[in-house]
Amino acid sequence: MFFLLMFVCTGLFAGEIEPNLDTPKAEVLDLYDNHLTMQQIIKIANNLKDSEIRVLNLGHNELTKAQIKILAKALIGSKVEELDLYSSSIRDEGAKHLAEVLPKTNITTLNLDSNAIKDDGIIALANALPQSKVSHLSLSSNCFEYNGLKALVEALPKSSLRQLDISFNRLGDEGVLLIAQALPNSSLIELDISYDARANVWDKNLPYTFETLILLKEGLIASKLKRYTCSSNQLGYNGVLAIAEVIQHSQIEKLSLTNDWTIQDREVSLIADALSTSKLKELRLYSNRIGDEGMVAIAKALSFSQLEVLDLSHNRTTCEGIVFLAGMLPESHLLELALSTSDLKTAEVMELAKYLPRTNVQRLNLFGNRRLEDEGILALGEALPFTVIESLDLGDSAITALGTKTLVESLLKCKHLKEVSLGYNPLSEIEKEEIIKILQEHQIQVNF
Repeated sequence: MFFLLMFVCTGLFAGEIEPNLDTPKAEVLDLYDNHLTMQQIIKIANNLKDSEIRVLNLGHNELTKAQIKILAKALIGSKVEELDLYSSSIRDEGAKHLAEVLPKTNITTLNLDSNAIKDDGIIALANALPQSKVSHLSLSSNCFEYNGLKALVEALPKSSLRQLDISFNRLGDEGVLLIAQALPNSSLIELDISYDARANVWDKNLPYTFETLILLKEGLIASKLKRYTCSSNQLGYNGVLAIAEVIQHSQIEKLSLTNDWTIQDREVSLIADALSTSKLKELRLYSNRIGDEGMVAIAKALSFSQLEVLDLSHNRTTCEGIVFLAGMLPESHLLELALSTSDLKTAEVMELAKYLPRTNVQRLNLFGNRRLEDEGILALGEALPFTVIESLDLGDSAITALGTKTLVESLLKCKHLKEVSLGYNPLSEIEKEEIIKILQEHQIQVNF
């Protein structure tokens, strides 16, 4: 059995604790949000080459140009495979320092989210990618535009990249067209282009042109993608119609279209109609404007689909839609269902409880439904021992002390349950400690 040794030191102020790399078997060093001093960076750099560190997290540290340069040089010849520099003030100059050494490192996963990297920095990184081992690259929430994206896209066919996150950047129609043209010749299996701030308008997205949608559709169909995320992009009817055609003819198995107010009943019905001939196993549609008609369309398609994961949280469905979905669950292949913050009430939960024992659902997320009441919790609790649920989230559900007592008694009878989340419920610290003690004695992990 493989054991991963970890040294974690987060949230400390500069000078309180010196990073310790002297443990030869430690493979993970987490120094997230540590206000690292130059002296500490020098010590990390000096010890890195002879350490066993494979995962290095320096995220959310305000690193200076000098610190980044020292760190970059230390990565050469080290065993570091995963480097996280999220929100660490990398900017263009830091990106250039990293690009210079990347081909000489063992880094396969690189997180440079939220670092204000512009075109020059992205171009430097793109030029280094073909000679590097990087297969997972995250560049979300930076400041690059067309020229940087063009260099990145041109590097795709020559690189080892398998996963790319360029969400929260200014891609525009021209940028998306570049991506579409490059996809068929790349090795990407995961792509995230969420929240494309088109036309430099961050709070008011504009729909893609029809030409862009057609070419993007063709690129996605011809790609090797298994996971595609295109959230918060106000796709509209034509955009969702293109996505529906994509999932019917592509290799995509995981699709996320979330936080998009243009995805309503008519649009989600297009997705539902495409499910029977798609390879989709995971569909996330949370925080859209799906009502009962859309919920019913998805529910009817479940038995003809390969879906194993379905997230319909935070939409606009009423009792009618939820009840219909509950009745269709036994005919589905779902292993995970999320209906968080869906304003579920007692009647809806009682319907779910009625059908859950006849399903294969292993993970159930009902977080943030504050009107379940004790009657709903009681019905759910009575059903749980007869389900195969392994993970249950009832956080922020306004569960009373009486409801909690009843629920815990039921959880102890569950043969498959491994984890339960009850955070943000009105429970005292003494009640929480008692629940943790009782459930942990039965090897059930409790999260508050």
